[in-house]
Amino acid sequence: MKTRPSAAARVTVKPGWELARIRAYARGNSSIEGEIKPGESWPCSGGCGTVAGGHVTACGTSSNQWYAISHYGSVRYVSATCGTSI
Repeated sequence: MKTRPSAAARVTVKPGWELARIRAYARGNSSIEGEIKPGESWPCSGGCGTVAGGHVTACGTSSNQWYAISHYGSVRYVSATCGTSI
């Protein structure tokens, strides 16, 4: 049985915030590989749902949920605190 694909296909910065950091791993202390600025987005890797990872507080929110994105051919992560799927 196939699941219905999500309408979301990309990850962008949440409205009202100036950037969302792209991390090497789903942890707030992993290396920063880039940033998403308003108007920019990156394609999801394997669907636009979130995965559990390291806990982080940013953009006025605290969460352990991360989006996996495809970033120049590698899987990278954007925290759901500052990022959102579109």
